[in-house]
Amino acid sequence: MTWYQSLGFSSNPFSIKPAAFHDELFGYEGAVEDITKKIAQGSVLLLTGEYGSGKTTVLKRIINSFRGQKDVIYYSCNEREKSIDFDSLLSGMTFFRRLLGIRKTGTILLLDEAQDMSRKDADNAAAYFHKGYFKSIILVSHKQADLLLTSPLRELLKDNVFRLSKLDRKSAIALVRKRIGNLQFLPDDIIEKVYAANSNPRQILRNCEAVCRRAAEDGADRVLVKHVKDVLD
Repeated sequence: MTWYQSLGFSSNPFSIKPAAFHDELFGYEGAVEDITKKIAQGSVLLLTGEYGSGKTTVLKRIINSFRGQKDVIYYSCNEREKSIDFDSLLSGMTFFRRLLGIRKTGTILLLDEAQDMSRKDADNAAAYFHKGYFKSIILVSHKQADLLLTSPLRELLKDNVFRLSKLDRKSAIALVRKRIGNLQFLPDDIIEKVYAANSNPRQILRNCEAVCRRAAEDGADRVLVKHVKDVLD
């Protein structure tokens, strides 16, 4: 029997796999609302945040918000070594649309891993935006400093930069409680100690899993400070 089965769960409640709790969002609701407004206004914007900070979840919310209203194109800039084929993206990648040169207009383009975008890609993105093929472009990267922004794209971006910062204590507790409910095997004061060790949402879940496993293996009826120290110190 696994540690989580001993607590009454059929699967790991702290799983960080994409399919698990895929629409989970805590602390970033305001950012999502602001980003959605910018997209509706037809802006170019940048979303930054460290690995595990919640960028993927925010992108899923954005896609769901505009699904059925505008076409949303997702592209990861680290998928290929060659330049982005914007025409293929806009034509829906079908042979006949490419043959006839039919392109969608007014679409929303999500460029993930934008730090891998070339200078040519940056210029083309700006050019296609000016021609009306893209209603909005969302660049996603770890840090703004990593981006290769040419002048045309920088002028479009302006100050539309959104950074996913650290979760606050309240949001961290809400994140964990969404996973395990009111189960007091992992009390709030212990969650706070886990949060204090690392405030990255993905790492919070990993650390909660680790301390719960340690406490279960110890035969304890709840996670104690000593279990946190054993795992995280």
